[in-house]
Amino acid sequence: MTTLLLDSIDMNETHILYDHFHLKANLEKSLLCNWKVLKPTIELMFRASSQEILKMLLKKAINDCSRNTNCVSTLVKLMDNNTSK
Repeated sequence: MTTLLLDSIDMNETHILYDHFHLKANLEKSLLCNWKVLKPTIELMFRASSQEILKMLLKKAINDCSRNTNCVSTLVKLMDNNTSK
């Protein structure tokens, strides 16, 4: 389910809710090789009080796993989903 799909069926006032428990579990699987390092930052990202703080934490997470392109790609995809709301 995406906002684009909702718009296409005239449900543009509908809000998409993300299940943080399963999202974190899937992130852990995707980021397994760096999870111990990334977990504290990811936890803070889920509770970020502003978009600016979220962006700052994303930069930190990307920096923390910059040697692993799969981890960086996963984090970028997470943020792409966040900003498409």
